[in-house]
Amino acid sequence: MSSVELDHPESTNSPAPPPENDAELTAFLEDQESEWLAEQLMRIAEEDPVVRARLAAAAGFDSVVDDTRDLLTGAVLAHLPGLSEEGGPSGAPARLDRTLETLDDLVDNGYAAEVHELAREALELYAKTHGEDESEQSERLRGFAAVTEAGV
Repeated sequence: MSSVELDHPESTNSPAPPPENDAELTAFLEDQESEWLAEQLMRIAEEDPVVRARLAAAAGFDSVVDDTRDLLTGAVLAHLPGLSEEGGPSGAPARLDRTLETLDDLVDNGYAAEVHELAREALELYAKTHGEDESEQSERLRGFAAVTEAGV
């Protein structure tokens, strides 16, 4: 039995073949009940704080600002400038990149002023921890720090 069969309350004994690509997976998900989808998202959110923050931003939870601040602080401290996208054992560049994507979500969900402040704090920490550099991550932080309350 597949994990979909075990977790999905309306599974049958004759499972459909697993989705082969993103389009098939999207079609499968579109056919599922919202309660089951919410349960699956919450499982993922429990394991991945970036996903949780992105969902909280979409839901408009004010706690997302503090949660994202914690994520951003940890990602900046773990960052190892000069490593490839994959990073080292902790995936430090990828971790910071994923957290920066969360800032995009916050801006999209009406938190532009908060993102401006978060980015300014993160830039200060980045400079103290890693010095001034021209990495893609520090450039993105500078861009977010330039975001105004109007989101421009």
